[in-house]
Amino acid sequence: MKSTYDLTIEEGIAIGFKQGIEQGIEKGRLESLVDCARSILDTKFGKEGLKLVSAIRKIEDAAKLKSLQGKLIAAASVKEAREFLSKFK
Repeated sequence: MKSTYDLTIEEGIAIGFKQGIEQGIEKGRLESLVDCARSILDTKFGKEGLKLVSAIRKIEDAAKLKSLQGKLIAAASVKEAREFLSKFK
């Protein structure tokens, strides 16, 4: 029979494990959104567009990254893309 202490430790480990998985999934989701934005910039503007990726990586909100992607698709120039990006910080 396990003690209350052992059960508490096991429960804490299970909770920590679950939180770690959830954080990993969210991190992967954000990386995927950044990669998509990177692809948009590369396709539309080449090397000049890719200079904006480091600023995009600083955005840690999935909804903002999704919205930004739409703006990047609509951007007519790197300057316009940079202006859109400045509004998402």
